[in-house]
Parts: sequence; C-alpha cells; structure tokens
Amino acid sequence: MMNPVPADRYLAWLEQSWHSMIAISHNFYFAWLKTAREFAPNATEDELATRFYQIVGEDTARLYREKLGLDGTDPAKIAKAFARSSEIMGEEARVETDGAVAYLVHTQCPWLADQQAAGVESDCQAGCDAWFVTAARALSPALHVETEEAMPKGASTCRRRIWVEQID
Repeated sequence: MMNPVPADRYLAWLEQSWHSMIAISHNFYFAWLKTAREFAPNATEDELATRFYQIVGEDTARLYREKLGLDGTDPAKIAKAFARSSEIMGEEARVETDGAVAYLVHTQCPWLADQQAAGVESDCQAGCDAWFVTAARALSPALHVETEEAMPKGASTCRRRIWVEQID
C-alpha cells in the first residue's frame, strides 16, 4: 500500500509541474515558429504568429461558447474569461470596468522573457492582439478589443479595452 503524500507537498508539486508545462508550451510555440519560418521563408514572424493566434482565437471562442455559455454580449464576462485564460498561461491579469466597457490589464507576462531567450525577433503583441480580436469577433461581430498599452512597446502593462458596438 502506498503512503499518501501530504496535501501541501502534492499541491506544491502540481504548481511546480504546471509552471514547467507553461515554459514547455512556450518553447513548443517558439520551435513551431522557427520551423514555420523554414517552410515559409517569405512569411514574416509577425505574419505567422498572427495567423497562428487567429486559429487559436477561433478555437477559444468556440470553447467559451460551449463551456462557459458566453455569447459576446457582456464585455466584463469576456474580459474575465480572457483574464482566466491568461492566468492559466502564467500571466498576471485583472479586469476593470467602466460602465459598459471592460478593461483587461496584464501586469506581468512570461512571454516577453521567453521570447527573448528563444531568440525570436518579433514581439508578442501581434500574436496577442490577433488572439484577443479573433476570439472576440468570433463570439460576436459587435464585440471589439483594442490595445491601449503594451509591454513590448515599453508600457508597464498591456491594457485592452473591450466593448460591444451598439448597432441600430
């Protein structure tokens, strides 16, 4: 019979394993990007990253609809889902609201350092923007995301405004 592992040790092991998987997934992405550049030498890293994250954004929207019941009509709910997805990937994010507008604010992101370590030339903003915009528009054509600040451009946060355009 196995001796049970104390819960605190098991949780610490799970957290360490999760952080390792975040780094591994980032390394997989960067290896894919380098491979894609070899097979598509006329495409820029930003073009490849944008298309990659558009595909991921479409899948994200589908999962948000199926698993969370989101339909793109409530910017605060969308921002909370985006924040949770970001946290799962090792980022730190919070949601702020101002009436019918939500703001997703990232205060820490491991992608910046991982990108530098991998020797990737493009910055991560193109991919992030593609993911957020594609996921939002796939939920509802009236749902918009606009990047107001970006850490890769020297800001202290990545701040995105999320709102529903009122169509009459």
